[in-house]
Amino acid sequence: MRVAFTTLGCRLNQFETEGMARSVRTSLGTPDAVVDFDAEADVYVINSCTVTARAEQKCRQLARGIKRKHPTAKVMVVGCYAQLRGEDLLASPEVDAVLGNEEKRALPDYLERVQTERFAAAGRFRRGMPMAEEWIDEFGDHARATVKVQEGCNLRCTFCAIWKARGPSRSRPPRHVVEQVQRLAARGYQEIVLAGVHLGHYGRDLDTPSSLHELLDMLLELVDPSVRLRLSSIDPTEIDTAMVQRLVKDPRLCRYLHLPLQAGSNRTLRAMRRAYSTEYYAALLDQIAAADPVFGVGADVIVGFPGESEADFQATYDLLERLPVSFFHVFPYSDRPGTSATTMADKVPRAVVAQRSARLRELGQAKKAGFLHSHVGSVYEGVLERSGRDGQALLDDYAMVACDAPEHWVRQRLLIRVDSIEGMTLRGSVLGPVDAISQDGARVS
Repeated sequence: MRVAFTTLGCRLNQFETEGMARSVRTSLGTPDAVVDFDAEADVYVINSCTVTARAEQKCRQLARGIKRKHPTAKVMVVGCYAQLRGEDLLASPEVDAVLGNEEKRALPDYLERVQTERFAAAGRFRRGMPMAEEWIDEFGDHARATVKVQEGCNLRCTFCAIWKARGPSRSRPPRHVVEQVQRLAARGYQEIVLAGVHLGHYGRDLDTPSSLHELLDMLLELVDPSVRLRLSSIDPTEIDTAMVQRLVKDPRLCRYLHLPLQAGSNRTLRAMRRAYSTEYYAALLDQIAAADPVFGVGADVIVGFPGESEADFQATYDLLERLPVSFFHVFPYSDRPGTSATTMADKVPRAVVAQRSARLRELGQAKKAGFLHSHVGSVYEGVLERSGRDGQALLDDYAMVACDAPEHWVRQRLLIRVDSIEGMTLRGSVLGPVDAISQDGARVS
């Protein structure tokens, strides 16, 4: 049997897809049991996302495309979309089976069943349940690897259904995280991204409570010093002064944070049930900029949340224009079934949402251009993602730079001088690999 995978959505899904692929290879006893998604397969697995209506639409389009091209193959939709709306998906003729987020961990157990029947399997989550664990040895064709350290969310933001799709917050034991990162380091990955649904809640649920700080302490002590660590998206309320200082000062931690804003109006934030104010968010970013003016900060913004007035939108625009944000993603609001926001009055007309989104995206391009221009003439550390004349490397502050580098440096930490910028593309020269530990421990920039 040949199984093909594709992934929609977040870093957690990417990690989980690698875990499913490894379990299929192990279960079927052959490394070629998993094939590329554009190859001939007996079963095609779509690891789905439900964050936006667009993500769900793309999932359905993929399923239809597979059936047109491979009419006898079976299509399985797994993950968040399947967890929340499995029966609706199964009503579509192009979908043969759906598995929820816990069930997909046991994917090999369902591969024979899908050959003879159509079914949906998505159980309920329960409090106190342990975090299901996947183990991976590779991270697809990515030069940087992600490790899932936390799962689920205890918050109830009114626009979000992920707490229903992934259940309550739960954490992977620290020693297992260390072992997983060590495995990937042994395969040559020199950047590991620590990811979670609610990363800042890491460790609170464990029998021996821990924290993200303690996890970083263990990883920095026990993992090969050639490896640098990056934090994935984290709630603004979970970044304290100590975390800012260690990200700025420790050369093995990336100088970058993705801090979802969602709205720059306190009225809208309250309606979203976010646990911070615009004043808090602004003070945090000002603190980061004071500690390190070249620190990278990304953000998410939702446009057109129910009840968003022109004044609310303008407050968001003005805040983002003022803050030291490197770039931000703009998401037009879309109703998520089962969320409180879906039932709210004063929905913003789609044409207005589109116009506001366009304005913010234009601002975002201007902010990103300023961020990129600040790199020219300086030396940074980056991980090579693609080699050759069209090579590229990701800098530790999340800027991408085009460079020429040999293939054997892919996945490696390199020193790169940024020479110029063409449009929105940085161009640089590779100076050579970064020493595992610099003699003075100083950061490069």
